Amino acid sequence: MHLNRKKLGIGDQVSEMERSAESVSFVEVGQAINFCAIRITDERKNILGERVIGHIQIKGENVTAGYYNNKKASAALTTSDGWLDTGDLGFFRDQRLYVTGRHKDVLFINGQNYYSHDLERCSEEVEGIELGKVAITGYFDELAQREKIVAFLLHKGKAEDFITRALALKKHINQSLSFELDEVVPVKEISKTTSGKVQRYVLLERYRSGYYAEEMALISV
Repeated sequence: MHLNRKKLGIGDQVSEMERSAESVSFVEVGQAINFCAIRITDERKNILGERVIGHIQIKGENVTAGYYNNKKASAALTTSDGWLDTGDLGFFRDQRLYVTGRHKDVLFINGQNYYSHDLERCSEEVEGIELGKVAITGYFDELAQREKIVAFLLHKGKAEDFITRALALKKHINQSLSFELDEVVPVKEISKTTSGKVQRYVLLERYRSGYYAEEMALISV
């Protein structure tokens, strides 16, 4: 299913369209298993109808009650009526669930919603950039008053090779999606969880703290 990326915010009714630069593709993940319920809500925990994007929450006998020995984190994870907020966004279509992405991975650029994984898939179309070797995220820059987008590119070779790939990546994103990456940062490792999920927030925290400053001064673009 291809959806209009301009209508992927919380509370938006999804709009199907032909595949294009303005669309994002998603596949259904099915229905809840036995003894587990799923609901979609807005920011105020109001339940949303079919084809409307919101927070995915789950409840049931097989759902965790919270974090071990961490009441504060558990309280933030669950609602007052016992539903667990998965951190994912999605919608129902014909009672089938579609996951559109992580709430914290939604980037608002030039009036449109982009997902980090969507930008990373686009990046993998560039020669030399492979699956799992790029991570893209962003943060709101108070001084510039806009979202700044940063790409982290795995690099262990020559500086010239990195610069060539980084410039090609910037050009491809600009031509494909009509916006510019603010920075492409060379990293020796793409941080991941034990289950293999990219830890974009770790990369971003390191970037903003100056962790990559020395290498960026030499070869970032």
